[in-house]
Amino acid sequence: MDVNNRRRKCAHCGRGFVNSQRFTEHVAACSAVQAPKLRKVFQKEFKLRRRAFKNFLVEYRLQGASCKDITWMFGMKGPIINDLLRYLLSTLGSIKTQMCLQMHFVKHLPSGSTSEQFFTCTQIKTLVDFREIPQLLLDWHHELDEKLDQFVQRGSGWQLQMVNQVEIRAGKYVPSVGGCCVNLPEWIEKKKATLNLKVPEDCFMFSILAGCIFHPEIEIGSINIFNSSSIMTSVMFVVLFQLMTLSNLRRKMKYL
Repeated sequence: MDVNNRRRKCAHCGRGFVNSQRFTEHVAACSAVQAPKLRKVFQKEFKLRRRAFKNFLVEYRLQGASCKDITWMFGMKGPIINDLLRYLLSTLGSIKTQMCLQMHFVKHLPSGSTSEQFFTCTQIKTLVDFREIPQLLLDWHHELDEKLDQFVQRGSGWQLQMVNQVEIRAGKYVPSVGGCCVNLPEWIEKKKATLNLKVPEDCFMFSILAGCIFHPEIEIGSINIFNSSSIMTSVMFVVLFQLMTLSNLRRKMKYL
């Protein structure tokens, strides 16, 4: 086995890398990140059950919730969940989060009753501001109610007996940011499979145009009279006529 191709694991977060240069860059950045300190128990009810990636991925669980239905659960536990989300926002910054419920169902049969535990989760939502929490809880409430109604009305015969467990899962949200004139890492530039145009704005549009016309060097300044509201097709044909001769255009058209 080639030593240079062996998989390396970061001692700080556990992430694995094959590329040695990317591993070195990651370790340098990861070692500078301080893991946030999290409470093991929040307001004597939610317990920190799992965590990963230097505490940036966490799960708080309310065991033995004993809520008779979803509406009752949001009414009684809603303030605590609200406080927990505020705490996670203040500790981790922007987060992606979801709620999971373990519910106890009962089915009545001629021969007797049977029970079963079912587990369901909401969609993952992005939370970046405290003011978004009330709407998030409302969305969770509606989503879980809709899932319960669909499950019960399918003719399954199951009836909700109790909400036994509530989980709040959260992970630090780091949005992918970019823009024009971004310095790409060396390992990406070496692939020679990317376009990184130096333009003041609309870099995505100009990158598509550059990829369509197969031109080695493009002077975007000659076409900057167009703004983002221009029709894409019109811009493309104007650029084609400006940057290519008519003979080259005819030669290219037969491949389209």
